[in-house]
Order: sequence, then C-alpha cells, then structure tokens
Amino acid sequence: MEPPGTVRGGPAAAVGGGYGRLFLHGGGHRGGTRHEGDDFSVIIFGTRSYLQRLAMITLLCAVCGNPAAHTLRKRVVKFTLFFVPLFPISTKYSTQCTFCGAEHALPKEQAEQLRAQGAVQPPAQPQQGAPAPQGHGQGGQHSPYQN
Repeated sequence: MEPPGTVRGGPAAAVGGGYGRLFLHGGGHRGGTRHEGDDFSVIIFGTRSYLQRLAMITLLCAVCGNPAAHTLRKRVVKFTLFFVPLFPISTKYSTQCTFCGAEHALPKEQAEQLRAQGAVQPPAQPQQGAPAPQGHGQGGQHSPYQN
C-alpha cells in the first residue's frame, strides 16, 4: 500500500481519456511522495466537438438513389483548458441523407457552394388551384392532438 498523496509515474503523470486530460504535477519531490510545503498543480485540458446545421438541401443520394433532403453540417473541434473552449483544432463539413442516413464528407469550398445554393431555394409553396388546408381549431389552425 502506498502512502497518501502518492503520484504514480514520478513527479508528473497524465491521467484521463475520452473528453479530457488531467495533468498532475508535484514539484520538488522525488519518489512520488508529497511532503508538506511542496507545490502541486492540476491542469485539465481536452477537446470538445460542436455540430452546426448550415442548411437543408435536396440532393440525389449516392447510396440509396432517392432525391431526399440532406443536412449540410459543420463540425468544429476546439481545444479546451479547464473546460473553456479556446481555439479550433479542426473543421469538417458533411452532408447526411435524411432518408437512409448516409453521411459524406465535403471540402470547404463545396460546402460553401451548397450552402449558398440552399439559401437561394425558395420555400415550398402550394400549387395554384390546390385547395387550402382545412383546420379544426380556432383561426384555421389544426392540432394533431385534437379530434
């Protein structure tokens, strides 16, 4: 059994995995045992991923072959220090088919082109001559929870 305050791996050891790292440093001691008056520091660092939806666009899926809506996404991984995001480490763009779920990576230029294309597309409008939807609630609104 080791005495309390022992730091394995000598004066410095890195502990952790997954979302972050914990760096322990005990200065001025040998053999890994802390003594009164020794300084001791803890540094917590890691990464965090942020996912942003840029646009919804209709494309022909390369996997299922259906003309379906695709989500254009941007994933940014940032370096964190004490759980505070400081700067981006990587940025990646992708599309995901809403029909089959297939995801494809894109270069930044192509993603920006698709985003501009998606911003230009007007929202779907009812065809001329098509009957207006009938609602059951007040003001012509229909709730799926009302009969």
